[in-house]
Amino acid sequence: MEQNWQYPLNSRGFLSHRSIGQIDPELMPRLRGLTVNNWDGANIVIAAKTATAHPKLPGTIYTAAEEVEKAGGKALACIVDVRDEVSVRQAVESAVKKFGGIDILINNASAISLTNTEDTEMKRYDLMHSINTRGTFLMSKICLPYLKQSKNAHILNISPPLLMEPRWFSNHVAYTMAKYGMSMCVLGMHDEFRSYGVAVNALWPLTGKFQEFGQLK
Repeated sequence: MEQNWQYPLNSRGFLSHRSIGQIDPELMPRLRGLTVNNWDGANIVIAAKTATAHPKLPGTIYTAAEEVEKAGGKALACIVDVRDEVSVRQAVESAVKKFGGIDILINNASAISLTNTEDTEMKRYDLMHSINTRGTFLMSKICLPYLKQSKNAHILNISPPLLMEPRWFSNHVAYTMAKYGMSMCVLGMHDEFRSYGVAVNALWPLTGKFQEFGQLK
């Protein structure tokens, strides 16, 4: 049953990061019954490592920012490498300077390699873990002081349920480990940040993710 969340976006500060700069159509389809075509005055920071469009996925952080502003929100596009603490701090400080604070952090950056153990190069293994797990932890850590100042703070990780079943590991154990690291951040931070009034949750839109796998592999 679809719920109609009463969560006005007006003046909310969102910080969303991903590997490729585009508005994910499945990321925030409804808040307070809204579609992604109505940002209701929200302040959106779109962060990605590059401003160059991916050859298999449309858009850049700048075209995504244009989409937000056309839909009634305000946007700031930031180039940031989630593996680099200095880069992350600069992006967060830019967001706070422009919009006055952060209410919602969306951890959506992800490196993908659906390969088995023998076919997974260690540089690819390191990339997935440094972006997926470490990047999520770092973004959450740096944003936390500002989220604690919000009256309704949220962290949303785009990561799967923690299902300890062989079928989720056998063919791409390195990738599953990296994504499960994001989910473990949810499990731990949800309880750790509770006293601060910061909610931490996960979203895993399977259809969109499988489409993404098909495009990028």
